[in-house]
Amino acid sequence: MTNCCVTVSNEQDEFPIDEAKFEKIGSKMLHYLLNKSQIINLSELNEYNLSNITLDADILITNDKEIKKLNLKYRNINKPTDVLSFAIFADNPENRIIFENNITLGDIVISAQTAKQQADENNKSFEEEIVFLLSHGLLHLLGFDHKNDDELNFMLKVQNEIIEFAVK
Repeated sequence: MTNCCVTVSNEQDEFPIDEAKFEKIGSKMLHYLLNKSQIINLSELNEYNLSNITLDADILITNDKEIKKLNLKYRNINKPTDVLSFAIFADNPENRIIFENNITLGDIVISAQTAKQQADENNKSFEEEIVFLLSHGLLHLLGFDHKNDDELNFMLKVQNEIIEFAVK
């Protein structure tokens, strides 16, 4: 049985974040994905036996100022963004480490300020937008991308599925 451990840290103080709630939602999302063989078979986990493996991901909720610094440093884009994913496992096939049956998928950084702005623009709650960005980041950690419309549509379809599962 695969275990999923999502850790959420909040380093901004403008918007309240229920870290435990988002950890639970993130873990449920990962469990859902792992039980969907058609999704796992398309992911960077496709060649691994995931029984008795623990998957973990770290989520950082920050502000526009901090995510802008990261966006500039790692993507050479000098503006804030909503979510950044650092897919340690998926992006490094030649250096993948499975230590004591643990796979660290990577890190997701979400800007609470941008999430709030997007939530308002899309008539969603702040929490709904954080959950959306979390689902998006998790798919990136598994190696999915959206370089074209077909890939984006696939990711959005899977995001809707995992959100529906995780928040019920």
